[in-house]
Amino acid sequence: MRIAVIHHIKASDYAEYLSALVNSQAMQKDFAVKVWSYSIPASQQYIPDDAVVYIIMEANSRFWVRWWYAVKLPAILKKIGASAVLDLNGITPVKTILPKITAFPETFFAGNKQKGVNDFAKQQLAQSISNTSKIVMHSADKASAFKNVPEKRIEVIPFTPPSAFRTFEWHEKIMIKAQQADNKEYFIAVLEDDAEGIFVRLLKAFTKFKAWQQSSMQLLILPKFESFSPAIRQKHGSYKYREDVRLLEDLEESQVASVLASAYGMVLLWAAHPDLVVLTAALQCSLPVISLHNPDVLEYAGDAAVYVDDETVDALSAAMIQLYKDEDLHGRLKEAGKNRGALLNRNEYEMRFWRILETAACS
Repeated sequence: MRIAVIHHIKASDYAEYLSALVNSQAMQKDFAVKVWSYSIPASQQYIPDDAVVYIIMEANSRFWVRWWYAVKLPAILKKIGASAVLDLNGITPVKTILPKITAFPETFFAGNKQKGVNDFAKQQLAQSISNTSKIVMHSADKASAFKNVPEKRIEVIPFTPPSAFRTFEWHEKIMIKAQQADNKEYFIAVLEDDAEGIFVRLLKAFTKFKAWQQSSMQLLILPKFESFSPAIRQKHGSYKYREDVRLLEDLEESQVASVLASAYGMVLLWAAHPDLVVLTAALQCSLPVISLHNPDVLEYAGDAAVYVDDETVDALSAAMIQLYKDEDLHGRLKEAGKNRGALLNRNEYEMRFWRILETAACS
């Protein structure tokens, strides 16, 4: 079977996550993974009978997105000879009779920079729902918003962490703290590479925490992708407690997993919507979380987090102080995180998602 996957060049976290699930299963089942080329004639693009073929859309404006789905995409799907099509943008390609699976990214509900794609998806919502075989989304709470859609047509595939993330025992944390934090306890945060405003707010909160605590507690910060912007590095260089705040860049996934699992707690901050990939990794590591109130975070973390009512520096520092001084609270959050993490088995959802694709392709 040939599964066509419609991706966007500026894909959401959920689109990237679902792609990772598909690619993992494709590799295990000896499926080829191809990217459709717009510059090579179709006759020269060899696609095996069992393949996952990514069609990358670069259109951003509503006009061009509409044209792409109405004209360009149907022609490509015909050339590919697809058995089913998975759309990762929350848009059902209605100009084809193929079985369709439509995944709604988290950005569909939160809003993001892809205004053309998101706006078009919302405009086409009724048509997309009526023409798709299966709706896939990251949240049971969001699924409840589709009140007129039969439950059997909706599948919740939540974010789940890679297998590298796990809970560490105390003796495993010793080496990581020695390597990364001078044998000291630390909070950890993961920020967008250029999130200067959030970075400054986090530093101000940590300053208040240090003024109260008067001890060696550190703050380790990881970039979401590869490295921090020059503006963030400059702010860090002039920060009063810069020796206790470390920017960890260019780490391998296994190193990130070890640093996360050895932390005292995570501070989860965001601009548009929470990073649920990072949150699930923290839960898998039994890591207490400090977060703003958010429906998605509440659904995933439940009682494994301390929730902040607003994103002010005072509220954030108060939560850090509360988590640090209340050992009973810290222990309860760790246990709750462990229980929540146990529900987020990537292999289980990976196989479930592949079965959805198989069922559609064979129908």
